[in-house]
Amino acid sequence: MGSRQDQPAVNGEQGDGAGAAYVRYRECQRNHAIGIGRYAVDGCQEFTVLMGVDEAAMLLCAACGCHRNFHRREVVNEFGVDYHAPRTPPADEHR
Repeated sequence: MGSRQDQPAVNGEQGDGAGAAYVRYRECQRNHAIGIGRYAVDGCQEFTVLMGVDEAAMLLCAACGCHRNFHRREVVNEFGVDYHAPRTPPADEHR
C-alpha cells in the first residue's frame, strides 16, 4: 500500500487565508456506470500514490486506478478541514 497524498495548498486555496494548509484527496467520485446511464462508484476511500513509477503515473490511484482528479479534494488548515472549497464531480469522461 502506498503513502497518503498530502500536498501544500497554494495561491489562496486555504479558504479563509488562515495559517499553513495542505490538500488531501479523499473518496473517489468517478462514475463507473455512465455508459448505461446509471451512477456507481467503486468505494475507494482515499487517493493513494503509486510508488516507484514516473511522474505521470503518480497521478493514478494505487487503490482504484483512477486519476487524482476523480477524488474529492479537501483543504486542511490549522483549524481543520475547509468545507468552503467544494470539489465538483468530474465531467462525463466519455464525451
